[in-house]
Amino acid sequence: MHLLKEYEPDCILVEMPQETEDLFQHIGSNLLKPPVSILVHDKKDPSRVSYLPFTVFSPEWQAISWANQTGNAVRAIDLPLAYFKASENYSKGLLSDFTKLKFSNPLGKIARLAGFNDPEQWWNETFEQHTAIGDYFPLIEYMMDNLRDLDEPSNKETLVREAFMRKQIRIAAKESFERILVLVGAWHLPAVKKWSEWKASADQALLKPLKKIKVEQFFIPWSYEQISVSSGYRAGVFSPAWYEHLFKYNEEAVDRWLILAGRLLRQKGFVISPAQISDAAVLARQLAQMRSRRIAGIGECWDAIQAVIGQGHRSILNVVWSELVVGNEVGKVDRSILAAPLYKDLEKQLKSARMGALLNSSDRLKKELDLRKDSNLNASRLFHRLNILEVSLATLKQSPETKRGTFSELWSVKWTASLMIKLSEAGVWGNSIEIASCKKLIDQAGKTKDIKVLASMLGLAQKANLPGVFESIIDHLFDILVVNESSMVLLEVIPGLVNLIRYGDLRQTNQSSILELLERLIPNVSSYLPDFANGISDEEASLFTDTLLDYNHALDVLGNADYEKLFDQALLVMIRSQVLSAEIQAASLRLLFDKKVLDIKLVSGFMRKALSRSLDWEKTALWLKGFLRSNPDLFIYNRSFRNLVDEWVDQLDEQDFKVALPTLRKAFSGMGRKAVAELMERLDSTEDAVEVEKEKWVDGDPDLEDLLNFILSD
Repeated sequence: MHLLKEYEPDCILVEMPQETEDLFQHIGSNLLKPPVSILVHDKKDPSRVSYLPFTVFSPEWQAISWANQTGNAVRAIDLPLAYFKASENYSKGLLSDFTKLKFSNPLGKIARLAGFNDPEQWWNETFEQHTAIGDYFPLIEYMMDNLRDLDEPSNKETLVREAFMRKQIRIAAKESFERILVLVGAWHLPAVKKWSEWKASADQALLKPLKKIKVEQFFIPWSYEQISVSSGYRAGVFSPAWYEHLFKYNEEAVDRWLILAGRLLRQKGFVISPAQISDAAVLARQLAQMRSRRIAGIGECWDAIQAVIGQGHRSILNVVWSELVVGNEVGKVDRSILAAPLYKDLEKQLKSARMGALLNSSDRLKKELDLRKDSNLNASRLFHRLNILEVSLATLKQSPETKRGTFSELWSVKWTASLMIKLSEAGVWGNSIEIASCKKLIDQAGKTKDIKVLASMLGLAQKANLPGVFESIIDHLFDILVVNESSMVLLEVIPGLVNLIRYGDLRQTNQSSILELLERLIPNVSSYLPDFANGISDEEASLFTDTLLDYNHALDVLGNADYEKLFDQALLVMIRSQVLSAEIQAASLRLLFDKKVLDIKLVSGFMRKALSRSLDWEKTALWLKGFLRSNPDLFIYNRSFRNLVDEWVDQLDEQDFKVALPTLRKAFSGMGRKAVAELMERLDSTEDAVEVEKEKWVDGDPDLEDLLNFILSD
C-alpha cells in the first residue's frame, strides 16, 4: 500500500479476467468482507465454473481498494474467461476448461534451492517483507528475464494471455493517463513491461482464433480453508492465517502469532505461561538466524512451540493447526450484491415453506414437520435436496416418541455463513436447488455399481421428491442385477426397498417400479438364501440374523403369499443344515414357529436335539441366542421351552457354565425388567404348559415326515 501512495498512479491495470472488472466497484466497500471469491460460470452450462478468490492481503484486493478510495481508474487486463474455447489451432490444452487453467511456477524451484519448502514464504521473506521493496524490482525483473530465457513458456495459454494483457496496456497508453501501474504476477513481468517491443499485429494474430461464450460472474463468500493449498483451488496459500499476520503486523507478526498460539492452547486446556511464549519467540528468531533467514517464518515458530511448550512432542501442534495456520475466517457478501442462483432459490423455497426467518437467525432451531401439511412436506423435500448437495442447513433427527409415524420428521436447523460457500459450489449442478440435486444424484448414481449405495440413493430421491432421478436409479439397478442377482447384498437392500413402498403414499412416489424390482429380486434371494447362510461364520452370524429378521418383516409388510411360501421353504432347508451357524439355524427355526409353519412339538424336538446332543456348550448358547433373538419374552409364556433350557443348564459343570454365560446374557438382554420379574414368578410356579399351536402342515405331508425323521436321528 505504501508503494501505491508513493507512486500515486492514476490508472491501475490488474491481472484479472476482463469480465470481472464490473465487480471491482464493490472491493474495499462495506458490502464485502474478505475472504471472498468471484465466481464465473458458463450461462448455458453452470458446471463450467471458475473461482477467483481474494484475501485482505491479496495484492489485487489492496490495489483495487486503493483505486476505489482515491477515485483513480482500475481495469482488469487478463484474458476474459468468456473465451472459453479456442479454434482448432489452439485446441490442445488452451482454455479447454475453466478448471484447467495452468500457471507456471518456476519460483518454486528457486525457493527450494534457497532452503524453503514453501515458495510463498521465500517470496515474502526475500521481497515483500522489506519496506523498501521498490529497490528490489530491478532484481525481480532480472531474475524473471533469465528464467524466461532458460524456460521460454511453450504453454500457448500463457502466450495468449500475455498478448491480451499487452493489448489492454496499449489501449490505456493511448488515453490521457499519466502514471499507469501494471499489477501482474512476476512471471509475466518480462512480457508486459516491454509491451512496446511486441508488435500489435502479432498479438492480434494470437487472439483472433479465440471464440467467446456468455458467462455470468458475481461475488460469493469464501473461507481460509478454501484459500489454503489443500482445498485444490489455484489461488491456494498454504497458511492464510499466518500470512494475514504477516500482512497486518510485519516485524511484530512472530510475537503476535505466538501470543495467539498460547491463548488458543490455554483454551484447549494446556497450562501456558507468558514466560513460555517469550522463550518461544526468542527461540524462533534464533532458529531463523541459524538457518540464515532474515525473519522467523512459520517453520521456526512451529519448532519453537514444539520445543518450549510441547516439550518436544509435535502432537501439540495438531491441536491448534487449523486455527493458527489455515484459519477459520469466513467472508461475507452483502445480500444487495449477492447473485448466487441457489441462494435466491433457497430464499424463495423457504418463504414458500413459511420458514424465511431461518436465514436471519444464527440460533440452532428445532423444526417438527407434519408431512400431511403441504408447507411442511415442501420443507422436508427442500432439506433433503440440500443434503444431497451437501449443504447442511438441516439435520434430520429422530421423531418424538409421541409421533413416530411416517408423517412426522424432526429437524435441527441452523444457517451459517459457510453454507453460502457450499450453496455457491453446488451451483455447478444447476441454477435451482431441485435441478442441482437431480443432476448431482444422477451423476453419483452413474458412478457406482454398489447396490446398497444405489438403494440408499433411491430413498434420498424419494424423500427429496425427485421422480426422474428415482426412475433413473431403478433402471441402473436393473442393469447391475443382470450380472449380480445372487449377491448376498440383495438380502440387505430388500427391506429398504420395501420401506420405500410403505412411505410411498405419503411421498407421492410411483411404486410400480419398486414392486417390479422386488418381483425380480425376492424369488432369487429366497432361492439362494440357504447357500448365502452356509457361508456365514459364527462371528458374522449375529449381523446376518438381524438381516434375516428384517427380510422377514419386509415380506410381512408386502403380504404376498407366494413370497412367504418361498421364504418358508428356504428356512426349512436351513434348519436342517449340518454346516450352518447355530445362531442362524436357531433364528430360522424360531421364524418358522412364529409364522406357525411348525408347531410347538416339532420346535421342541429341534430344541431338545440342539441342547441335549451337543458337547460344545458355547455353540449351544449361541443356538439359544438365535432362537430368542426376535423376542426373548417367549420363555415367559412357554413352559415347555423353559423346561428344556433348565435341563440343559443343569447338566453344565461350573466351567462350561462360565463359558456359556456371556452368550446367554446376550440372548436374554432384550428382555425388559417387568418381563424378567414375570419370568422369575413363573419359574417358581407349577403352571401347566400352554395350549399347543396348530400347524399349517397337515398329517401325511412328506416334508413333515422328513423333518420328524431328522429330529429323531442321531
